[in-house]
Amino acid sequence: MKNILILGAGKSSTVLIKYLSNLSEKFNLKIKVAALDVSYFFNNPLNNVLPIELNINNLDELKKKHNRFFFSCKYAPKFYAL
Repeated sequence: MKNILILGAGKSSTVLIKYLSNLSEKFNLKIKVAALDVSYFFNNPLNNVLPIELNINNLDELKKKHNRFFFSCKYAPKFYAL
């Protein structure tokens, strides 16, 4: 299983998350979406998508989450750096 972390759950990331969810069974993917507000994903569950509430301003917590993934994608504003 490959773990994918997506930081940010805004309008543009939702398209990517749905796409990856549709491919998750075929490619053995586990997708985690980390953002301040992940209520959309609790109300509209997707295959192999786990929403995580995460404050990206907390660098220690962010580094812990980020290091365990095969691939990560940042959909947060560009002034946030990893």
